[in-house]
Amino acid sequence: AWNAQAPMVATTDLALSPDGRHLAYNPGLAEENGLLEVMDLRQGRPVAALPGCRAACWSANGLWLATVAARPAASGIPSGEVAEVRAFRPLAPDLPLPKAVPQVVFEPDGASLWAGGQQVRLGTPAGWLALEAGETLPGRFVGPGIGSSRWTLETGTSTGSTALDARHPDGRRLLLPVAGGLARAAFLPDGRRLLLAVGSPPDPAHPAKIEPMVTNRIEVWDLDQGRRLAVWSAPAGAAAGGPLVCSPDGRFVAEAFFEAEAIRVLDAASGEVLQRCRPTVGSRNRLLGLRLSAKNRPETAPPRATALAFSREGKRLFAGFDHGGWMAWSIPSGQPVAEAKPGRAAIRGLAIDPRGRLLATADLEGRITLWNAATGRRVADWRIPGRHWQALAFSPDGALLAAGSEEGWVQVWPLPGLRRELARLGLAERWPSSLSP
Repeated sequence: AWNAQAPMVATTDLALSPDGRHLAYNPGLAEENGLLEVMDLRQGRPVAALPGCRAACWSANGLWLATVAARPAASGIPSGEVAEVRAFRPLAPDLPLPKAVPQVVFEPDGASLWAGGQQVRLGTPAGWLALEAGETLPGRFVGPGIGSSRWTLETGTSTGSTALDARHPDGRRLLLPVAGGLARAAFLPDGRRLLLAVGSPPDPAHPAKIEPMVTNRIEVWDLDQGRRLAVWSAPAGAAAGGPLVCSPDGRFVAEAFFEAEAIRVLDAASGEVLQRCRPTVGSRNRLLGLRLSAKNRPETAPPRATALAFSREGKRLFAGFDHGGWMAWSIPSGQPVAEAKPGRAAIRGLAIDPRGRLLATADLEGRITLWNAATGRRVADWRIPGRHWQALAFSPDGALLAAGSEEGWVQVWPLPGLRRELARLGLAERWPSSLSP
């Protein structure tokens, strides 16, 4: 901001930004020195309070807000002679979309991303980040690829007789049968092959009951050829229905779909089980910092994995749990390497930055948290009322974090700006030192 000793014209106590997004107004409070508030009309909440100001006007591009200082009579300075001009922009730009955003995927060049099948272009028209909607793909879950030439799924899960519908922008379509079971799908890194986990659905009234017509299995499909390539056996019993992911290098598959108490790590070429990663014994109590003897330790159900992600090189597997904590294991050894204590709500999504130093989680209460992935220390967290985040992704260079909400919002946070804000608050030491600014 800077001051200009010049008279102001065309200012008012009520000023709408040119894009119709922000409203600067006088709330009518009896403030001796004046007060202006800036309201985000999309979110219906105030985003800034400007004490000592009595009128405002916006620049034509909406990126600058000029205000007139309201000086008390006792100061001896005539009111209205000092103007302040502020660069006004949100730290993290956002964009409303027509549908819920269950997945966020960056393009390899980082210039755009896909949010629930909607392309979002990232630009810097005035030197800082802005979002713009682009083309739309047939489904909300998009497979790996470049541009719009990708296979998509409308949903990543299915229950009952509803087949999973795979579509390609060129018009190709493939219905993947589920045959009465519970199903979850995940793309392999080449974008043309798909993993389909099918299991016996649980019966809440009779937990031990198994659907006799469903054989628990993982199918490997070639979408381009429209045929099933392989079937891998899976543990019998009612499926837990947890997540299914493939490592970015295509070597490993991790799933918490069949077993509630363990995460299986498979060889992506053969389906062979390499490891069963489990939360450490008594993890709910140990992560809470309790040191109880086995005799006095209360019985608790083991935490269930609700989100999975591999590091970019595939050497670590991260799992978020229904108790709000997370753990990481070395792959393929299965040795635990990091963990964080349970939080306030179950984790819905997580992502690891390309360098493997920063972990982002989103929980059921809509809170996003950044963690030091090596130590489990919390770096920062925030929550935006009315938004329940369910998908996270880092940009290829690790400079941006994108999130998608079930209300249809996509938002992108520039991490260098977040790091500067932590430094301003005296919390710079929380940021992993090996990360670039």
